[in-house]
Amino acid sequence: MRYFEPIRVEMFQKMVEFIRKHSKKVFLYLCMESPEVWKQVDLKNPGKSLYAKYFRFIKK
Repeated sequence: MRYFEPIRVEMFQKMVEFIRKHSKKVFLYLCMESPEVWKQVDLKNPGKSLYAKYFRFIKK
């Protein structure tokens, strides 16, 4: 079962906000989501990450 996209986007936004309050250095990604969802969530990661080369949809 999967939540509808608008609900997932809202949940992801809240989770990212909560995590970023505690650390801006934690690398976050949405492995099962489309580039459109990444854009809606406005997920940004630190530019210098060992993991960045593995993910296409990363905003810096």
